[in-house]
Amino acid sequence: ETFDYIVTGTDGEEALRQIVEGEATTQIVKGVDLTDLDVLPYPDYEGLGMEKYSMLVDGQKAITMATSRGCVYSCYYCGSATIKKWRGHSAKYVVDHMKMLYDKYDIRGFYFIDDIFTLKFLRVSEICKLVNEMFPKKDITIRVTTRSNLLTQQLCYEMKESGVDIISIGLESGSDKVLKAMRKLETVDVQRKGVEYCYNAGIKVKGFFLMG
Repeated sequence: ETFDYIVTGTDGEEALRQIVEGEATTQIVKGVDLTDLDVLPYPDYEGLGMEKYSMLVDGQKAITMATSRGCVYSCYYCGSATIKKWRGHSAKYVVDHMKMLYDKYDIRGFYFIDDIFTLKFLRVSEICKLVNEMFPKKDITIRVTTRSNLLTQQLCYEMKESGVDIISIGLESGSDKVLKAMRKLETVDVQRKGVEYCYNAGIKVKGFFLMG
């Protein structure tokens, strides 16, 4: 089979622009790695046609958002392990984006699909603070994905206060031997502690596991 273009590299926005605007001179177009994600505009929700989608969280209109890219870990089974450069939107960009979706599209549920949303504790705290300021009605629900070793008790309390009701954690296995083979860089005790932090804060945990 033939193809029109292949985009290589970590980030594809600039390569896609070159293709769409007719600037690409070869079929293999190298993407430009971004260091500041805040230079990107919000997705074109008008062009997407939001009315065609019906994702719900607790019965409310919801959407997925990526507030960061990349991962600093090397788990053996994960494609993100090859993207070593983690970059995140600023807290203000994230919450302004949420507020636009809230006001314009009546979105009340937000699922942050970052591999490791809580990598930078200060950034998460800033997001929580801004959410509390910009959503005083507290009528939104947030769900995030992260690792057990990237949680603290205080951070879980802050996330709960800002509307986080479920944290998805890649637990993967209940065996230290298997976790080591996976290059998870965590133990069962570390996993258990992360779950306890969530439990203490009143946040539910969705555990991801690899079987077989």
